Amino acid sequence: MIALAGFISRLLGALYKPVATWLFRPYDGQNGEAGMGLTTGPAAAYLIVLAVSASGLNVAISKLVAERLARGRPDEARRVFRISLGLMAGLGLILAVAFYASAPFLAERAGRPETAAGFRAVAPAIFFVSVMAAYRGLFQGLQRMTPYAMSQIYEQIVRIVVGLFLIWLLAPRSVALGAAGYNFGTVAGAVVGLAYLLVLYLRGEAALPESEPARIGPGQREPAGRIVRAILAVAAPISLIAAVQPLMLAADAWIVIHRLEAVGIAGLQADAALGQLNNAFSVIWLPAMLTNALYISLVPAITESLEQGNREQARLRSVAAYRMTLLVGIPAATGLWVLGDGIYYLIFGGEGGPVLSAMSLGALFMMLQQTSSGILQGAGNIASPTRNLLAGLAVKVVLTYWLTATPLGARGAALATALGFAVAAGLNLLASRRQMGPLMDWTGMWLKPGAAAGVMALGAWWLLPLLEGLLGSVRLAVLADIALAAGIYAAVLLLIGGVQARDLLLIPRIGRPLADWLRRRGLVRE
Repeated sequence: MIALAGFISRLLGALYKPVATWLFRPYDGQNGEAGMGLTTGPAAAYLIVLAVSASGLNVAISKLVAERLARGRPDEARRVFRISLGLMAGLGLILAVAFYASAPFLAERAGRPETAAGFRAVAPAIFFVSVMAAYRGLFQGLQRMTPYAMSQIYEQIVRIVVGLFLIWLLAPRSVALGAAGYNFGTVAGAVVGLAYLLVLYLRGEAALPESEPARIGPGQREPAGRIVRAILAVAAPISLIAAVQPLMLAADAWIVIHRLEAVGIAGLQADAALGQLNNAFSVIWLPAMLTNALYISLVPAITESLEQGNREQARLRSVAAYRMTLLVGIPAATGLWVLGDGIYYLIFGGEGGPVLSAMSLGALFMMLQQTSSGILQGAGNIASPTRNLLAGLAVKVVLTYWLTATPLGARGAALATALGFAVAAGLNLLASRRQMGPLMDWTGMWLKPGAAAGVMALGAWWLLPLLEGLLGSVRLAVLADIALAAGIYAAVLLLIGGVQARDLLLIPRIGRPLADWLRRRGLVRE
């Protein structure tokens, strides 16, 4: 359910930015990319603060609730939630006020004083999302993923509708005000997402069973201070991990502008380059919706297996997660590289294709980084993913500073993002091997998907000009080429034995009948 919600949310987000770009286009003189560039600084800063106030505590609640339920202590699971809710409400309020008050300073540091309104517009969302994360963590810890997923969808829909309406209303007056309207959509979405979860909670849909009084003797009640320390011990490093990806966006927002100005690219041209980077990052996030769902599910699932002493089950879950990540991530990154120009034009209508192609490998490495982080955190290793992602961030910052001022320009910053995720993912893979033992089948997970993706790339490259001539439309040709490329990848993967029946069973609804049909024809094995 989370995977489906993630897909819908990412799909809506992918549609949101092109429409927003189109709404800015008549007013910024840069195909709408400059207007999108003005939204990047406030959005990145908001996500960094949100990582502190929400992301880590969300995962911490789910982990601690799952642990206590596995031990037969729902009373302590309930206390974990209540204490976390108080922490998050207080922290979210403090950070929201501080963020609002420091808006002019943040805008000045980003090199765009006119974005101060955008920083102020998004500030209230910090409080609402922080509180919402507590409820999401509770439902996640209870292994009830539908409320979590639906809150994502409702939040995204409202965010998009309000954001687009405010761009339409405000951009004719000022591109910067339109960008602030885009940022304010986040607040509206957060309010609706929180309201949905709160209604479910008040209706008793997250009710925990009562513990037997005989099992709770004197001194068995866990002290509140210990719960707080346990929450912070899990949340702090995870929050740091969650902050690194928006820090990469912030690095683009705060480094790219200044480095482009150093080589004579300034004003709206620099804003447009930043908009291309922002758009490209949103595209490589699309395939990562799968691993984001895996990450959310892996932490409590692996924790539960290890708490019950079933290490082999935890290992098998980790292997399956890596396998699914690579079966999707390798062709996704390959397709974005080969069809970068066409995909960017299809979605945004601009000329940022070279930037997307340069960032394409980042899709695979981001997916591996997310999955491996979920495995390590579920196994209780919080420190390694944090250190490794910080190492990736350091590489990203250094390379962005260096490559952006070369003839590569924005493509250099995009390549730096991909290499930063590559460093973080590589270090995580080594750490997960040390933690859980060998988890990779190199032939089945890397070689066969890689070979199928290579054939797919050649086919997509050869077919695109033919489809353009046949269909008379670049956008239709790109859509048809993507569909044909996916078919080529699937066919080659089946022919070389790269798909197993258990892989197909992970597909909702059609997975089992498809696996049975292919098994009868000898195209898949168990």
